[in-house]
Amino acid sequence: MRFSNKKEYFAQTMETMALIISLGAIFLQIWVLLSGIEAYFKGKYANLLPSVILSGLAFMACGVSIFLTNLDFLKGMTEGRSKTYQKKND
Repeated sequence: MRFSNKKEYFAQTMETMALIISLGAIFLQIWVLLSGIEAYFKGKYANLLPSVILSGLAFMACGVSIFLTNLDFLKGMTEGRSKTYQKKND
């Protein structure tokens, strides 16, 4: 750890945490939507609003994880670089 690249280690840690959060959010969203649909078919309409709110929060967690896993790509775009950028050696 003493001679490792701390930025790379931090980026890997952030990516791992974001992927874990997104996986949990996907499972939560599936569970909430299935229970909401089941309650709807049983005629209980009071559970629809909380299930939609929780599903939206889980969807936003997936969006945050997408942002966190693409930090380096976004940084390159803001600096005017892209994947096809080729520096010319004159």
